[in-house]
Amino acid sequence: MIYVIAIVLFSSLWCFNQKKKPLQKTYKVSDSINSEKEIEMLRLVNEYRVNKVVMDGYATKIAKQHNLEMIGKNEISHFDFNKRANLLMEKGALSVGEILAYGYNSNMGALKGFKKSQSHNKTLLGNYSYVGISIIDKYYTLIFIQI
Repeated sequence: MIYVIAIVLFSSLWCFNQKKKPLQKTYKVSDSINSEKEIEMLRLVNEYRVNKVVMDGYATKIAKQHNLEMIGKNEISHFDFNKRANLLMEKGALSVGEILAYGYNSNMGALKGFKKSQSHNKTLLGNYSYVGISIIDKYYTLIFIQI
């Protein structure tokens, strides 16, 4: 079963928590920063958008931390989104959007899932100039920011 969740700062919050099978691996935030899979997702996102986004290292680090927290809690959720958004706003972001996915076997599958969801699609096509992308196992976190 595949779960997809989206949130845009200052819009209504919709969260769905689902327990997942525990993972046996140990990860660190430094693992796979700008991995091939994340760069491929950036390419796919930009092929879909009219206004392209640029990978942001700080947003990627925050996205990775969130993926690790979800893995540690064994759930997919936007818990602490406001904390992540505030960290980015302290660095100059004017708006922040976040989309999550779990369970996809490919970036194209995750992107198709995002496109099918009205709220995800709105975030994908939103007025953002930068994105942080984290993909760890089947956990996807994309954090969009406008500066």
